Amino acid sequence: MPAIIATMCRASLVVLATLGACTFAPRGELPGDGDAAAPPDGPATPDAAPCRLGAMPPLADGGVLGSTAGGDPLAPLTCPADQLPIGAAFDLTDNPISNHGNQRLVAGVHLRCAALTQAGSDVTVTPTDLDSLHGGTGGNCAAYRPFTTSPEARCPTGTVLVGFDGNQPDDVLFNHVALRCAPLGSPGTVGADVTIVPVDGTGTDSNRPQTATCPAGTMVIGLSPHAGCGIDGLVLTCAPLTCD
Repeated sequence: MPAIIATMCRASLVVLATLGACTFAPRGELPGDGDAAAPPDGPATPDAAPCRLGAMPPLADGGVLGSTAGGDPLAPLTCPADQLPIGAAFDLTDNPISNHGNQRLVAGVHLRCAALTQAGSDVTVTPTDLDSLHGGTGGNCAAYRPFTTSPEARCPTGTVLVGFDGNQPDDVLFNHVALRCAPLGSPGTVGADVTIVPVDGTGTDSNRPQTATCPAGTMVIGLSPHAGCGIDGLVLTCAPLTCD
């Protein structure tokens, strides 16, 4: 009997050793499949090539900040051909103007230009010139002097200037200005969402709020002023963008 038991034990050990050398895999999977090397990554997607943003035809009139009912039309404020407006500052009279709502009013405009380069969703802004215009300086304009220039407000990087908010004290002139900025989409396209950027130092009056905007898909590329002693109004010149 002891010999039979010993023989059975040796047989069991042989079976266990054989099983230990086998590999079991789930149904439908061959042994070793889980150890297969992952396929190599495909070629890297190249970064988008940068392009320079600029205006292209057709040009279009946008809204009017203030009014064209007063003052005389003056030469437009524009940026060089390879640049676009990104911000603005305004001269505000130190004294209220008694015959225009007894409010402090805009007497000068400063338009900041910049070179804009876009690569995919990345936008690089290189500020350049500041183009400026002031109202009249004649003797009857003494109430419009002195004035204080506001801090410069700029659209956030990745957005472009598409209009202005302001306040109109009566039929002409304006104050309490804010920039309206819209996001850049794919290179050369302007989105619909609007970010409001107040221009500090342009007053807080709000008896007649107004908004001047560009048509959808375009941005401000220039301002056509009407001016007397102060800046009676600004007509927005707008255009779609190209990215070359």
